[in-house]
Amino acid sequence: MKKKLLIIGIVLFAVSPLFAQDLGLEQKAQTMWDDIKASAKYIFAAIFLVSALANSGKLVGENRDYMAFFRGLLLWFVAMTLIAGVIAFILGQTF
Repeated sequence: MKKKLLIIGIVLFAVSPLFAQDLGLEQKAQTMWDDIKASAKYIFAAIFLVSALANSGKLVGENRDYMAFFRGLLLWFVAMTLIAGVIAFILGQTF
């Protein structure tokens, strides 16, 4: 009985590549990533404008602080650059 199960297992293991199917997931993922890369600059620009508007309160009024405004924009730029770098690094890896 064990020998019969072993033979059946070996035969199924040998013919399993014949039943494998290509679902095209890699191509679909690449297409989606290309779409994301194309729209990323617009998304980052919109986030930058929202950040600039949120920090614009530091430019008006009696307690103006230009340095804090530019520091906030610089921190935003550094954060977005790091996020983009990490994403590019992760997607550049091959498994």
